[in-house]
Amino acid sequence: MSKPSSISRFVPTESEFRILKALWLLGPSTVAAVQAHCSEDRAMGYTTALKFLQILWIKKAVVRRRQGRLDIYQTTVTQEEVNRALILKHLHLMYNGSALLWVRSALKFKLIRTQDLHKLILKKKKTKSSRRKK
Repeated sequence: MSKPSSISRFVPTESEFRILKALWLLGPSTVAAVQAHCSEDRAMGYTTALKFLQILWIKKAVVRRRQGRLDIYQTTVTQEEVNRALILKHLHLMYNGSALLWVRSALKFKLIRTQDLHKLILKKKKTKSSRRKK
């Protein structure tokens, strides 16, 4: 199965994703604010946060603007875009692009319950049938 073109979109490392999650939650923020938020669950130094923000800026995943003596960072990518890219990367890496194989694994390892899967299927069918009526 060939890789879809969307897989080539920005896919952050684990540390970059941690920084992005902080920015999505906090909104436009200084390095100190991002560092403080990221340190709540696992220690992160100021220079580490700064370095990852600079890397994200180079990759165009964030923009920065000067406010007095401070740099304010803001994301240019949405959480949905990044989540989609990560999911597609995972699907291709682990399941050769097959969502069916992923669902089977999720059921096997009890990551999703069968009844929840049925609810999703029924909801999807209702959505499709309501679109056809319009």
